Amino acid sequence: MGIFNRVREQEAKVVQEPVFVDKNPHFRMAFDAALTAVAITDVDYNIIYANPAAGKLLGDQELEIRKALPHFDVQALVGSNIDIFHKDPSFQRGILDQLRAPHRGELALGECVLEFWVNPMFDENGERSGTICELYDLTEKLAIERERAEREEERRVAAEESARLDQALKVVTTNVMIADADNTIVFVNDELMSMLRRKETELRSELPNFSADTMVGQSVDVFHKNPAHQQSMLHSLSGSHKTEINVAGMTFRLIVTPILDHAGGRIGTVVEWMDRTDEVAVMHEVQTIVDGAIRGDLSNRIDAESKEGFFKDLSVSVNQLIGTYQELVDEVVGAVGEVSRGNFTHEVAIDGKEGSFLELSLATRDMIEVSRTVIGELAEVLGAMAKGDLTRKVEGVYPGDFSEIKAYANNTIDRLVEVVREIKD
Repeated sequence: MGIFNRVREQEAKVVQEPVFVDKNPHFRMAFDAALTAVAITDVDYNIIYANPAAGKLLGDQELEIRKALPHFDVQALVGSNIDIFHKDPSFQRGILDQLRAPHRGELALGECVLEFWVNPMFDENGERSGTICELYDLTEKLAIERERAEREEERRVAAEESARLDQALKVVTTNVMIADADNTIVFVNDELMSMLRRKETELRSELPNFSADTMVGQSVDVFHKNPAHQQSMLHSLSGSHKTEINVAGMTFRLIVTPILDHAGGRIGTVVEWMDRTDEVAVMHEVQTIVDGAIRGDLSNRIDAESKEGFFKDLSVSVNQLIGTYQELVDEVVGAVGEVSRGNFTHEVAIDGKEGSFLELSLATRDMIEVSRTVIGELAEVLGAMAKGDLTRKVEGVYPGDFSEIKAYANNTIDRLVEVVREIKD
């Protein structure tokens, strides 16, 4: 604002004539050459001068200004009143009339934002004689600042979202690992780190250089004997892929999912880990027991004490199932064995049994009861025959072969009665 200091020094001389710029060629030359946009008004706020810089500034923004002031014409600026720039001229005039020092303000016209510095001019008697105004176009500057603020906000939101995701991944109970586009491990959450630390000794038996604490920063190749195959598979992934790896006698299920940018390009990989070692071991043990049961061997059991959680509960349940079958088989075999030795007094318990177990126990008990009844009645009939009493017969109603035995016995008695009668005759 240096050139305006000289203007203020000469105010008493220049403001007495409204066309002082024309009467003072040095001032005219200075204002015309100035890069700052300058406009001067008289005491009634009629614009009496606007330098070329002001004409260019307002001309460049003329279309935007017309969105707010449809009749604005930069060519008609000189000679118009500053009221054209205000919706409430009386308010602006009230401010300007009271000015005794430079005043800064901003004026928004459409998307155009103008900064202005207004300085009142006084004559040698201290009377207000006009106003000088400097104009600056803030539109581009504010747009840049807005864009910068938006980018900063986007970065802030992205940083907050990233922090939330990072914290969520750290505390989530799923085992999670993230690698970048070059398959370098960049993140391992707390759950996976804890699991790998527990398994570190076993892993080192096959991967001597493995260390859970230094894993971040290494390539995912550390887990594979054939890295080239894994690299090719990872680079060609377009969706989630499930696989299993076996390392040092342990089994891990992996769900591998590519991380894609907005254009669909791969920028990384997220890997979910699940330790299936205990599950696989229990499956093998269960399969061994089932195969044995199919062959009739019910002696095998799962070592439940070495298991934890669900696998321990499963092992206990399988052992109880096999144990129940074993008890039933032992009970039935014992009962049948007693029958084969002629002992029909053995009882098969039915208390606490349900379903097929109850049906089998009842069937075994019924078999023993029918056998005991048939054999008992036959013994009585044969005993009577031995004493010469041919009047006794098997009277009971029996199913199947027992009915045939009954018929044979009774027919035999009838035949003996006929023989005896013929002898007597």
